[in-house]
Amino acid sequence: MRTQQQLKAVLKENPGDFEALYELSMVFNDENQFAASFAMSDRAITSYETAPDPALKAKYFELKRLHAQLQRERLADILGPAIAFVNPQWVPVYRNGRPREMSWVINASNINSIAPALAAPQLKKLRFLNICINDRPNESIRSLAVSNLSQIRSLSLQFNVQPDTRLLSKLLSEKHDDLQGIASLSVTMPSIDDDTALKIRNAFGTLESFSLTSLDRSGLTQAFCDALADDHRSCALTRLALVGTSIGNEGLFAIIESKNFPSLQALDLHDGILNNGAAKILAATDNLPALRNVDLRFNLIDPAGIDMLKKCSLKCICDNQHRRPA
Repeated sequence: MRTQQQLKAVLKENPGDFEALYELSMVFNDENQFAASFAMSDRAITSYETAPDPALKAKYFELKRLHAQLQRERLADILGPAIAFVNPQWVPVYRNGRPREMSWVINASNINSIAPALAAPQLKKLRFLNICINDRPNESIRSLAVSNLSQIRSLSLQFNVQPDTRLLSKLLSEKHDDLQGIASLSVTMPSIDDDTALKIRNAFGTLESFSLTSLDRSGLTQAFCDALADDHRSCALTRLALVGTSIGNEGLFAIIESKNFPSLQALDLHDGILNNGAAKILAATDNLPALRNVDLRFNLIDPAGIDMLKKCSLKCICDNQHRRPA
């Protein structure tokens, strides 16, 4: 069997060489470098499935067995400190053997693992990070403040307990440079007011997808919609979600009439206080050329307004009016 140096030289010339990837995976496995072995076997499997060779079929199935075994028995090596956050029912999304997307559940028992996990070499290719914080939110924020987020491209933060918004604002200010590569942002909290929402938006550069969810309807108002409508950075948005708000028809009107949403394709305003006036606004608009889908579930629209929406050119979801989500 060839040495690591010889195999790496082959892969430098041809990154998809199945036999070199196979041998390197076996070498790493024999040396108990399980994360590296998993990455090489993952790449080899992809290479074979792209261009199957019957002569190499036995090696392919051997790698499939090794790949499954490593994922089942050596997940701690593959994920490093991030293993503390993984729900056994959830499987990370990999690309070339490295986790690309992970969903974390943070409890009191694993808060101290946040910074080591994000700094671990196993997560150096991580791009999509979804974090659900169940308790001690302020300690979680402090841990994120000393973590590296520069490689993340999509970030979701769900606080099931209300954090100190001043502390959250400080985190966003301190991590400003790290956050500029993020194109998709989702933040959920028990309550989000206009000032907090504006600080969240201003901490990020060019967002293509932006979602704020307040679990009550008393936070976000028309004022935040006015700010978004006047912000030239909104031109990059393809999806906007303002969920659980009291922006009302006036907030919707500010968005619809703005010239700063030329790329907006989907608008999610479910769980709000929109009524038949919102239906009239949407039925009459032709100001957003890319807009196709609007989510209006759990608002205050009556049957006459729903009928108007069904006749307009937009695809509007209007289920469960005059109710709140379970």
